Amino acid sequence: MSHEMYEHDHAVYVQEPAWHGLGTVVENAPTLSEALELAQMDFNIVLSNPLTAYHRGEFTKDSKFYATVRTDTNEILGVVGKNYPIIQNSELFEIANALGDTASVETAGTLKNGAQSYLLMKCGEWDINGNDSMLEYFCLMNSHDGTLSLSGLPTSIRVVCHNTLSWAISEGSNRTIKISHRGDVEDKIIGLQEAMSEWTEHRSDFRAAVQTLARKDWTKEEVQNFWLDMYMMLEEPFVPNPKTEEEEKSHKKAMVTLSKWSDTFDAEASEFGSSAWIAANSVTNWLQHKEAVRGRKRSAESTISNKLIGPAAKNSSRVMRKALALV
Repeated sequence: MSHEMYEHDHAVYVQEPAWHGLGTVVENAPTLSEALELAQMDFNIVLSNPLTAYHRGEFTKDSKFYATVRTDTNEILGVVGKNYPIIQNSELFEIANALGDTASVETAGTLKNGAQSYLLMKCGEWDINGNDSMLEYFCLMNSHDGTLSLSGLPTSIRVVCHNTLSWAISEGSNRTIKISHRGDVEDKIIGLQEAMSEWTEHRSDFRAAVQTLARKDWTKEEVQNFWLDMYMMLEEPFVPNPKTEEEEKSHKKAMVTLSKWSDTFDAEASEFGSSAWIAANSVTNWLQHKEAVRGRKRSAESTISNKLIGPAAKNSSRVMRKALALV
């Protein structure tokens, strides 16, 4: 099933149900302890004894591999090494305390029968120039099968077009805070909590950058020059006067893309004004909603991944940085 929720998975959602209709929907945001229980994530994980295999009528010797086992269902969730430190779901919720009292649970749940866990915290809501709404979130993720590091991901959603915008405005910054399941994990968890606290203190920098873009009016020529630069950065060189069949094909592709950006810009400029912010969002909106390579339809999970941590997220950051450099 494409949503990756199996027989022993569950989730809790505040007000809005998920597209697949599974999980528990609540009217008001629960406390962290309530969310842990409502999402049915209050189970523990233990390491098994060394694994053996039955081969040619007898059991092999103990291996260097161990299984992570979900204690309430007795399911094997993954195979790991002896020194793989287990981070319980309850610890994921304890880490979220670092976000402070202003953060509230938006959704939480498990995937693949509990092998993967997530907790999405809503951290704020504000308006750009008083009429363009932004939502701020912090997503905590972990796995019990070695497929995911313990990670923290700050992100924001522009409500008008569900555009997921990166916090990585400055060069070299990395939004995703990853903690490997090796070494002194307790110290690393403390480091993650400290990083989260620092993010809550400095997210005003992101708001200031957005407001800077929103206050900068661009002429039609400035918008078009920016789009041409973005097209060449994201796609391929622009050929203004095609002479060959290949150049004609390339030119047509560019004009179709630029037309899509223009349509988005015109629709939003009538409501929010023709600013650098709207010009940049015309590009990032396209990045996050365009089809995968060769027209392959993305699953819901791959679409989310693309917007949050994949190529669309990284390229959206590049577009915003380029726009900021021009204002």
